[in-house]
Amino acid sequence: MEIAAFLMEEEFHGMSMDEVEYLTRAMVETGITIDFARPCYDKHSIGGVPGNKVTLLIVPIVAAAGLLIPKTSSRAITSPSGTADTMNVLANIEFTASELKEMALKAGGTIVCGGKVGLAPADDILIRVEYPLCIDPRGQMRASIMAKKLAVGADFIVIDIPVGLGAKVETIEDARKLAQSFMELGDRLKVRVQCGITYGGQPVGHTIGPALEAREALLALQGKGPASLIEKSTALTGMLLEVGGAT
Repeated sequence: MEIAAFLMEEEFHGMSMDEVEYLTRAMVETGITIDFARPCYDKHSIGGVPGNKVTLLIVPIVAAAGLLIPKTSSRAITSPSGTADTMNVLANIEFTASELKEMALKAGGTIVCGGKVGLAPADDILIRVEYPLCIDPRGQMRASIMAKKLAVGADFIVIDIPVGLGAKVETIEDARKLAQSFMELGDRLKVRVQCGITYGGQPVGHTIGPALEAREALLALQGKGPASLIEKSTALTGMLLEVGGAT
């Protein structure tokens, strides 16, 4: 009940940037952190759009460029299939932090479920309370995303903000404000953040659901997938390479 009251306060009264920063750092301190001892890249979508399986394309492309991208993802919260659900069709996604580090350094990239890794575990507790309340406070969302990235040692992050009717953000103006707040929070945390404002008025690609989305992602990696999926994935990848100075 106390957690629910805290989240409802965030939903209706909001948080200052100082409070978001303090909450982010506090959530990181509730779990372990990983130091890869080399520049680390990451990508995140605020969600809310069905079929948004772009991570399954972005991670292998970035890794193929010789960069490190240890991606931790969640299961579905607001869509039919989260990145972790889709990846789980193809491979195991439950690993410890030491296993994550070993795999990332060996392969250059990972897509694993964030729940078992132990990164910012307070975030998982808050999400479990948010879900039945059907709320997603903006301040909490920013802290949640950045805490996970900070814990995994990310230096360069691209955040996808889908915009459109039915998405979490419905107007370009609102998306720009959210993007600015993410970049400001990144500056405070010494992380380079860039935001991509993308079209979220309809599903990405042609399929919805874990198995179908996994198949479509594999086809897209071969250049045979739908244009909307390929174009969005490559655009966000380009931003990530640019923000890290890799292009």
